[in-house]
Formats: sequence, structure tokens, C-alpha cells
Amino acid sequence: MNKWKNAGLIILALLAVGAAVGGMFLLRQPFRQKADPKPDPVEVQTETESEEPEPESSDEPLPQTPAAVPTENPEGKKLEEKVERVLAGLSLEEKIGQMFLVDFSQLGGSSSTSVNERIKSRLSSYPVGGVVFRPENVVSKDQVTSFIRELQENAPVPMFIAVQEEGGSGSVLGSREDLELPQLYDASDYGESKDAKRAQTDAGNMARALKELGFNMNLAPVADVVLDPEKSILGKRAFGSDAMTVRQMAEGQILGIQQEGVSSVMKYFPGQGGIAQSTQDGYGETDRSKEEMRAREWLPYLAGISAGVDGIMMSNISAPALTDGERTPSALSSKVVSRILREELGYYGMVISAPLSEQAVTRYYSSSEAVFKAIDAGVDVMLMPGSLDGTYAAVESAVKNGGISMDRIDLSVKRILAVKVVRGIIDPEDYPPLPAPSAEPSEEGDSSREEDSGEDSREDSGEDSVEDSGEDPEENSEEDSGEETASRDSAEQDAESEQ
Repeated sequence: MNKWKNAGLIILALLAVGAAVGGMFLLRQPFRQKADPKPDPVEVQTETESEEPEPESSDEPLPQTPAAVPTENPEGKKLEEKVERVLAGLSLEEKIGQMFLVDFSQLGGSSSTSVNERIKSRLSSYPVGGVVFRPENVVSKDQVTSFIRELQENAPVPMFIAVQEEGGSGSVLGSREDLELPQLYDASDYGESKDAKRAQTDAGNMARALKELGFNMNLAPVADVVLDPEKSILGKRAFGSDAMTVRQMAEGQILGIQQEGVSSVMKYFPGQGGIAQSTQDGYGETDRSKEEMRAREWLPYLAGISAGVDGIMMSNISAPALTDGERTPSALSSKVVSRILREELGYYGMVISAPLSEQAVTRYYSSSEAVFKAIDAGVDVMLMPGSLDGTYAAVESAVKNGGISMDRIDLSVKRILAVKVVRGIIDPEDYPPLPAPSAEPSEEGDSSREEDSGEDSREDSGEDSVEDSGEDPEENSEEDSGEETASRDSAEQDAESEQ
């Protein structure tokens, strides 16, 4: 009897730990699109080489910090109320701005190291959701801290301040001895060691140092499984070719980063560990089947989702086996973003595109076309579009003309704001409170509303959005596609004429 009692206590303890580290995933559930019918759950198959015992670190996560584990209830009701409060205080321009993550070449000059009048003007005209730092934007500790502080002071809406700190050769700041940052090694080193606890600790130390400088987002880790080490473009940036090892290392680093109150963005879904050509230089394609990717490449992503990762970055590779033969970049495909990542893998958090300025995109689509397709696909954040001015104006015009529904914009903005509220980037108290709910209607009113409930629920559900339907934009009805195409063509023309 005592044996079963002790076993029960152990199970309860494990469940408590799981609930803590998965808090962010639970909290984002209110901001999920409706998918009907929903595909069968992913059946995870493991490789024979993955049967080795897991490192101790997978059962011993570091203590959670207050910034990492929100105190909201499991259903996320309080968080949803806070997000709705912030959302209600944003203008259309500010909502659209939240969906753009840019670098300084789109704000005031790629080598900017301080806030000048040009940056102030650009932030006022284009209140973007965040900015990515590169090595040329960092001179010293004092300079970068001051720079970030001034950026936030001039931002209409508090921003993501992002950097890519993957470790070793994938670091932007870590190689700078003058910054005196903690050591974070190449991902391949952690993979070879199979020490997930060390990966978690080192990533946490780096995240703490980044936060002290003012950064609140790390575009890491790379969660792709290398299929052919001789041909892979990832090199030392990847943890290795064993899916279970990559899963453990990626999960450890995500936990380490987010325990320090910094958002982690794992990348590059659906997995580009098997391609030899970078999408920065042109077209890249994987011939892997869905079954093969489920069994190997997607194991780290499932672990990251369970760990409550704040963001997942898409890849610009094409995956014809996932898209019914289409060669659309994955970041622009609803069949990859909405059908697979969201519906099949169950991720309803913040999805970030791969850089839309990569040649895998720009050779085949205009800047506005790429952004429209990414939004249709279900992407929330457009990373480094080819033209901020043109795409921003085109999206705004499309919303006003009905080419993109307001519900679709709000859905993405809610996901973005949820992360910013939880990470302490935005304080809901800075925005006016929501109006108090009206008094309960009379029985007669209830009766009349029941008669109209079918129509009202359809309007409220936002089912007119491409993302909610789970369909590919090319497969919409002729009526919808005709109206939206006309609205978007008009929006593109208007944006081009303004430039």
C-alpha cells in the first residue's frame, strides 16, 4: 500500500513541474484559431538510435524565476483580459506595427548605434513591434544599454529587442570579449556532450546577461536535426543528427532562456537540416515526407511546444511533400503554418516568418505579396520584409478595403501582446481599463438573442479569415479570392504610388 502511495506522490510532483514549465502554452490557448475538423494528433515515432537514456537534466529543470512563470490561472483568463485591455488601446497603425520585426536598415541606417532624429521619425510613422540588433549596432555595454533604453522611450508601443545568440559561431555578441558576456558554446558542442543541464544553465546565464543590457528576445535555439553532416548548411549551429539529443538540448536551452524572463524563438520549422543551399541565396527544398519529419525533425519542436516556447520561426525552404506538390516557401504556406504547425502539432503561440528579404522569397514575390501570403498562412510576425514602407502601407490599405479582416489582424496581435505582457515588456496598467460589462439582459432579450445566435457566432468567430479556415489561399472560393485580390492589388498600387 505504501508503495502505491509513494508512486502517487511522485506522479503528483512531476505533474506540478510540468505545469510550471508549460505555463506559457496554457496561457496562450485563448488566442488560437478555430479549426474544424481538426486533424488526428501527431503520432510520434522514435528512431532506434534514440533509445539511449535521457540526461538527468530533463528531469531536473532549474528553479523557475518569477519572470518566467506567470501567476495567472491555468485557463489564462486574467492574461486574456490584460491583452484585451492593451489591444483596445491600440490604433490600427499600432496593431499592424506589432506584426513587423525589423533591423536598423529599415529604421535609420544599418550601422546605427544611437537614436537619432531619423529613427525617431521612423518609429513614429511605423510603430513596429520589435527590432533586431546586429554586431554593427553594438559598440560597448554602456552604449547598447543606452541605445535600447532610448529606443523604448521613443517607441509608441514597447518593442521586442531581439538578438541572435545561439552560441559559438552563431553569436552576435558572445564573441565580443569587451562585453564580458558568459560563455555559450557552439550548439554542436552541447550535442556531443549530451549534457542538457549544462545547455540549460549556459543559455540561462547568457539570457540573464542579455536582459541586463536591455534585450528581451533571443532568436535561438536552432532546433533542426542535421540529416547529412557533410552537406548541411547549419554546421556547428545545430545540436546534431540524433533527434532525441537535439530535442533534449533545444528544450534545455528554451527553459534556460525563458527562466530569465527573455523570450526564446526556436527555428527553423519545418526543419532545414537536410538542405545544402541557404535560402539567403535562393531556392531551397527538402524532399522529406511528412511521416519522416514527424518521426525525426519535429521531435524537438514538440518538446519546445510542451516547454512553452514563446515563438517559433519558420523556414523559407519549400517542402512539396507537405504542400501537395506546391513549391511555396514554408513561411508563406498555410499548409505548413496553419495545418501542420498549429493544428497537427498544437502550437497556438507566436509564429515568426523567416527573413522575408531572403532570395528564396524576393526572387518570386514582391515585398507586399510575400507579406500578404505570410498573413494568409497564419504567420504573426513578419521578419525583415523587403520594404517596410511599402508593405506596411499595403497591409493598412488592405485592412481598410476589406482585403484582410480586422479579426485576422487582432488574432496575431493578441498572440504578440500575450508574450509582451507575460515577459513584462508591456504593462497593461498603462492602457485605459476596458468598459464594465453591461447589466444582464432580460429573459425576453435572451430569447431574441438565441434566435440570432447562429449568425452572431459566425460573425464573432472570424471564420472569414484564411488562417481560421485552415485552407491554402489559392484554394479559396472564387468570390472571396476575387474580392480580396482586388482589394490587395489596389493596396499594392496605392503603396507603390506613395513611395
